[in-house]
Amino acid sequence: MRCNHFTVALTSNGKQQVNKNGHKKPECHCQVASHKVRGDSQGLTGNIPFQVNLPGGAEDISVFEDYTDNHNKTLLQISAEPSLVEYSFSVLDVKIFTRDSDEPIEIRLSTNPVGPVYTGIPRGIQVENFVRLSVSNPLETIGTLRVYIEKTFCICCGEYSDASTNHIENHFVQGSGINQTGNIPILFPLRPNETEIIFSDDANNHNKTLIQLNSIGVFPFPPFPLQVFIFTKDSFFPIIAEVQGSELFGEGNIRAFQVENFSFLAIRFNDEVGLRQAAVEVFIQKTFCIGCGDR
Repeated sequence: MRCNHFTVALTSNGKQQVNKNGHKKPECHCQVASHKVRGDSQGLTGNIPFQVNLPGGAEDISVFEDYTDNHNKTLLQISAEPSLVEYSFSVLDVKIFTRDSDEPIEIRLSTNPVGPVYTGIPRGIQVENFVRLSVSNPLETIGTLRVYIEKTFCICCGEYSDASTNHIENHFVQGSGINQTGNIPILFPLRPNETEIIFSDDANNHNKTLIQLNSIGVFPFPPFPLQVFIFTKDSFFPIIAEVQGSELFGEGNIRAFQVENFSFLAIRFNDEVGLRQAAVEVFIQKTFCIGCGDR
């Protein structure tokens, strides 16, 4: 939380306290906002899920990670589905991590065990101070996880400008399409062995940002693993992560992040051959404070 190191109090006559240097203490003006980690589709409404395809024996695959420190309440809607490659019974083990416990919430999901239609059985859960979602596939067959996440969080303005004049707004880096709904991604081609700048932020307002990434195959090549660098204003060192590729599907798995004071996103396709092609789908929702008192 960005203003948590400021303490604001009122004296008996209603005047704001000042610190020992005689300066007025900045107020911390907090509001509530939501980010949705979801898929996209043509004409669909409601909780649109995205899919994570898991080969047999896959362990601890990260789906979402939160690098902020604000309080949140998060809805997760998840289900195990049969793979389109191997339409069979599926079991997946999900772990939900929160800041309030060293031990994750563990949930075993499965499809309907009675074929020939192995339909998924959805499960909804709400948690507090959610930070990470991961999934494992204990079977030897391919499994698919469907996920929808809605994260409602506090965002506190005041460190960068007068809190009393701050408002919360959103900007989206996204694609477009006829009747497209959900988190519509935009496609970025990636050159081999080049670090491509996807987004940079030169503003100085506090922000909470959702980043949703997916590796896409460029024919005749499959989706390759991609290296991700996420920079924030609060650290000299980036968050470094990998977006998975896939040998069986035309796209990899979506991986999502929520970060605080986001400033820069770069992605690199490391290609030992040097002649192959790759691409990444990107959706970014930047929720930020804007203060209007100085101009």
